[in-house]
Amino acid sequence: MKTLQYFSVFAVVSTFAAIGCSAADETAQSDDEIKNGTYACKVDSDCVAISKGGCCPNGWNVAVNKNHVKSYEAAHECHTQQICPLYVIDDTRVAECNTGTKKCEMVAIDDIACGGFTMNPHKCPKGYTCEVGHIPDLPGSCVEN
Repeated sequence: MKTLQYFSVFAVVSTFAAIGCSAADETAQSDDEIKNGTYACKVDSDCVAISKGGCCPNGWNVAVNKNHVKSYEAAHECHTQQICPLYVIDDTRVAECNTGTKKCEMVAIDDIACGGFTMNPHKCPKGYTCEVGHIPDLPGSCVEN
């Protein structure tokens, strides 16, 4: 009789575990879909830099699609109390669309390939100008004013 009781309990637990796994798989798929939309872009103007969020926002930014800011913030909302380090980063990177990956990403000002005859010519942030070399069709670099 005890064997039958253990088997019944095992069957019930296994059933719930299987249900939990299928729900987790569906969540993973929807998370991937959301993630793709959150970072998807075609041009730089699709991307914005916002706080990376989380429980200890410390100044780091993340580049997301301008239409998915609220969903990103909701997904990275802190639901636990914790002690955070007392430092803040001055993140000077800018949000750009990487046309190769079609994803928004943060790029250091020194690494911006501005202007040029490209599909998505990047612009320099305020306080910087685009300095192009001898061949104006090729992208240049951002130089502080």
